[in-house]
Amino acid sequence: MALDHLLILEPDVIGHPPSYISLLYNYIIKNKLSFKVTFVINADIKERLVREEGIILQPIENYIDIVFLSEAEISASRRKTLWIRAINRWNLMKKYLKITGAEQGYFLYIDHIQLPLALRLPFVSGKKVSGLLFHPSIPPYFYEESDDTFSFHWKEMIRDYRKKIFYALMLSNHALSFVHTLNPYFPLYAKEHFAYGHKVSHLPDPCMFPIDDVRLSDQDCDLARHIVEKGKKVFLLFGALMKRKGIFEVIEALKYLEPDYTSQMVIVFAGRLQDE
Repeated sequence: MALDHLLILEPDVIGHPPSYISLLYNYIIKNKLSFKVTFVINADIKERLVREEGIILQPIENYIDIVFLSEAEISASRRKTLWIRAINRWNLMKKYLKITGAEQGYFLYIDHIQLPLALRLPFVSGKKVSGLLFHPSIPPYFYEESDDTFSFHWKEMIRDYRKKIFYALMLSNHALSFVHTLNPYFPLYAKEHFAYGHKVSHLPDPCMFPIDDVRLSDQDCDLARHIVEKGKKVFLLFGALMKRKGIFEVIEALKYLEPDYTSQMVIVFAGRLQDE
């Protein structure tokens, strides 16, 4: 299907969406794509990009259109119950595909949309959907080369097999055009295990800064200088600092390392500290 108009939907403002929107926006301007792109986004993304990167998102005739979601739409897309959140985002995509006339909709976080795709919920006739699968799950025992030394709790095994079934159903949905993933191993796994695994391709996580053009604050420079002068190995855990990211497990594991190792390393936790 020839593409004349692509819609990118993103109701979130925390995490990777603002940076990805920034990269896509600049790329479209520089490369003058053969199709139009409409961004349907949280208005806070615009404010954040102005504040942090000096980028002003604005429409460009025949190339870019910007649509801001209402507070009610954003609230619906953030419901705590995952299946309700998924259905609401699915319906948002359908709504704006009809309004804008775009042929294809792209989710910057299609992880939330696996349920509607797997259940084959009605989509807009003649339209396609695609997106970025941020965190595909491939337990080691799904690989043919894995050995028998892995042991898993039965609840985890059930959960992971359920995900495997979801991937198969999601990929077989004819409304799904393609899936990008940050996991470089998942495309090969998908091709070997799913009838429609060819829909999956690897999309490398982009570098946000040109080489040798990383801007650091004085405080950051002092920290980096201290670490470099000590000649230590540096390990970085970057992102939202919350329990589910495993930060407490990392801290606990450090207690078991021998002093010869810990004296040669620095662990840096960098990110927004959650209330929990």
